[in-house]
Amino acid sequence: MSRQNMFYWQADRPFTVDEIKTIFLDRKLDYSPSDLAKAASHAMAEELVMHDPINHGSVNIVCPFTTSSGKEGVIRAHPKQVKNEYFFSESEAMKLAYTAGVPVPNTVLVDDSRKIVPFDYMVTTRISGIVMKPAVQQDPSLHPIFLKQIGMYMAKLHSIKTQGYGFFDNEQARVGKLIGLYDSNEKHYMAALDLDEEFHLANSNHVGLELIVKAFKILKENAAIASCDQPTLVHNDIADWNTVVEGDQVTGILDWDECFSGDPVFDFATTSLFYTDDQMEILKSGYQQISKLPTNYEEKFTLYLIRYVMSKSKIAIKQLNSRQNDFMKLWLENAVQKLQMAIKKFEK
Repeated sequence: MSRQNMFYWQADRPFTVDEIKTIFLDRKLDYSPSDLAKAASHAMAEELVMHDPINHGSVNIVCPFTTSSGKEGVIRAHPKQVKNEYFFSESEAMKLAYTAGVPVPNTVLVDDSRKIVPFDYMVTTRISGIVMKPAVQQDPSLHPIFLKQIGMYMAKLHSIKTQGYGFFDNEQARVGKLIGLYDSNEKHYMAALDLDEEFHLANSNHVGLELIVKAFKILKENAAIASCDQPTLVHNDIADWNTVVEGDQVTGILDWDECFSGDPVFDFATTSLFYTDDQMEILKSGYQQISKLPTNYEEKFTLYLIRYVMSKSKIAIKQLNSRQNDFMKLWLENAVQKLQMAIKKFEK
């Protein structure tokens, strides 16, 4: 599946709500532990013991294992109903992140041949620690410490210069080249914008028609702000469930399946949908210990925040249209509040 005309893959992937539920959300109901072990053992070239799947994420089966020689690893298995077509891009992105000093897993093997098992998979080393969310729930005093470190690692990530814009061409990544699908940042910014507008106008009861009209008017009229001469590597999903910690240290940044090449301010905008304004200031302070904020930060951040809300809110709305989901309801309410504030800034 090409990622052409996609701004945020999970929001733009061409599946119905029922297909997303069957293929992705219910993936743990339809997988073979023995096939996971077979694939992981093939990658590691030794016998191993599989552990229970990790219960977070919304795309792949993620299952840790321990080999007979004591090595710890993780297999990420894509649902067998569809091809992955981005594992090679993720792997190459993580290699670059690692060289820049960002803590990431090392890839052992990517296999989409389906010769060993009937699904595409990636095997990596395992990062020591637990995801940040439960660690912070247990000890809230650690949160600002982690946020500052995330900002520092984000700055290191943005030191990596890339080619092209938007999601990477996975066939190029297969041979070790990371190249974005577009020749300008504006084209990635505009990707699927018409589809987003069509969706929101048909589901206006969630965000509100007035806000929807204002948001898309701003996005269209200010596309030139998205100009970016030098793209960098953008993770695009540094949420607390994609951040691994141990003690008071961030030990890993995981799940690179939304990464792309583009304006580094995109990373701030999407991350702000997970954190409060005060928490974002802490993250920015960590970033500024390593690097200055990107050029034209404030104006771009506000514009990109609107762009992400109008894209990612489709995920929440689709789920809320089909079933009650308290997490998505709360996320959407928070996103709409941020949208209102961002629109007011452009109206001044």
